[in-house]
Amino acid sequence: MSASRVLVAIACVAGVAGCNPRPSAPESRAEYFVEKFIREPQAADDLRAVTQLADGRSPDDLVTDLATRTAVTYLRDRARLGAKLGFHVAGMAQATAGNMKVNVVVNEGVVVGAADEVRFEVEMQKSGQDWRVTRLHAE
Repeated sequence: MSASRVLVAIACVAGVAGCNPRPSAPESRAEYFVEKFIREPQAADDLRAVTQLADGRSPDDLVTDLATRTAVTYLRDRARLGAKLGFHVAGMAQATAGNMKVNVVVNEGVVVGAADEVRFEVEMQKSGQDWRVTRLHAE
């Protein structure tokens, strides 16, 4: 193997090893959480890694009201049935220093602003250098 190929292989491995699959910006992390929460609810360790949960608690514990539970159940069922769901950040606001609210919209297909979209408010808290999800609420 030539020296240039070895260098390219090392650069690729180093790039992949240094890449964190979980985004760190609050808006990206909120969107990541909602999408993973809907599409892969069984990925509890991945979800727990971006949340502010005590040991032994489930990511589902972040949903505290019936409307949000209903929206999550509906979207999980639609995803399981093969619906093409779109996820995007629709806005964010800093509530207080170290606390953020990010609005994530989920819709079926690619039509933004469609009547069948579901809006989530993702509450986040700064924990060290990371933003952690503390609550999920359907609007």
